[in-house]
Amino acid sequence: MNDRHASLYLVSRLAAAVLNIVSVAVFTRLATPDVYGGYLVGFATGFVVFGTAFQWLLHAHFGVYQPQQAARLAGALAALLGVAGAAVAPFLVIATILSWLDVGAAIGIAVLVAGFVVQIGAVEVGRARLMVHEVTAAGLLRGVLMLVFGTLALLITQSAPALLAAVGLAQIVAALPVLLTLRRGGFARPTRADLESIVRYGGPLIIALGVTALALNTDRLVLERIAGAAAVAHYGAMSDVVRQGFVVLGEAIAAAYLSQAKAMSPTNPSRTVALRRAFTTLWTIILFGTLGWLLLGETLLGALLAPGYVDEVHAVLPALVLGTACLVLRAYYFGQAIYFAGSARREVLASLAMLGVAAAGALLLIPAWGIGGAALSFALGQVAALAVFLIADRHTRVMPIDWRKAAEATAWSAVTGAVGLMALLLAGWWLVLLVLAISSIWLALRWNLFDIRALLGQMAPSSRRQ
Repeated sequence: MNDRHASLYLVSRLAAAVLNIVSVAVFTRLATPDVYGGYLVGFATGFVVFGTAFQWLLHAHFGVYQPQQAARLAGALAALLGVAGAAVAPFLVIATILSWLDVGAAIGIAVLVAGFVVQIGAVEVGRARLMVHEVTAAGLLRGVLMLVFGTLALLITQSAPALLAAVGLAQIVAALPVLLTLRRGGFARPTRADLESIVRYGGPLIIALGVTALALNTDRLVLERIAGAAAVAHYGAMSDVVRQGFVVLGEAIAAAYLSQAKAMSPTNPSRTVALRRAFTTLWTIILFGTLGWLLLGETLLGALLAPGYVDEVHAVLPALVLGTACLVLRAYYFGQAIYFAGSARREVLASLAMLGVAAAGALLLIPAWGIGGAALSFALGQVAALAVFLIADRHTRVMPIDWRKAAEATAWSAVTGAVGLMALLLAGWWLVLLVLAISSIWLALRWNLFDIRALLGQMAPSSRRQ
């Protein structure tokens, strides 16, 4: 894995992000706010189930991965995911019997969770084996099929469970590029030692990842209880659009640089180089992403979402941007310390801090400020979780920081922000976009982030290469 692979992941994830944003735009126009809000609440519930019961196995697979044992470890992962699924099913049945969920919602959530497991599980195995093209295809296909299947579901019926099931089915089908490749020797019968290694590594993560999943969705779950599904629709649509632009870039960096660093020996100096480069790239993305959303967020959200969805954008956007920036920096850099420090202690402490702050903030702020309170509670939770990792890493330096480049990028983004604000006041959004594009491309070229020099060279007209 190298800069060229990182640029391929970047392009594919940007395309997938665009498709996901288009899906939000289409769904908010086809569904009523109550239906779309119900879908978001069901999605949040499904993600909490996935994060608690399944995600720890995926993290453990990556943590114990050894190329010479790849097929057996993939077989062990598949077997353990099946066991986890069998353990979860009775809880959905009980929730239905106790009327916590209606039958339709339970089925929709079950299909959605199955989609998470198949899609993310396939991508995890493919990422560990450096199957760049198959993972890229799966990500793009996921975006296309979620849009197509979800649109068809809403055209047929105004039903949140139907939309959940459609999105889950789309993820299952989208995993085929990886699964079809893996069927040729990609899985082998695991040994007991393979199963035990995954369980032993991932066991301490169960609480951390389950708590993290709940903390990330506390704002929506509490908002639905207090203000109803329509409020969740308005808040969730804005939140999801903002999050897409940051998260997909963080995923590209994790899939490229951090996979490369994980494959290296701890004593290899190139490992530190790869980690420092990952931080520099992610920090630069966060800075320019924050600028873009603060300067252009209201215009972009107003153009994308259905009328009425952005009425409270001023109360929501700053906190959403801050929280999402902290989330990405934690999840896709400092949170990766579990693979390099050999301990889940930081993740557990950070997740507990996140849940405590986010839950307290939601219960205190949402009754008074509505969706503005939900956004602020989300941001406070992410700041708390990031602070735990920063404090824990201040002595060990497991995840190195290139302070010089971080300072340069921060100063350059501050200048860019000042120029962009003047451009917004004098001309409008188009000049701001031009300023941000020129400034970010210049910095990327200077440090060759995502191997942009080679990427631009490939895009040059063939006549110039002759």
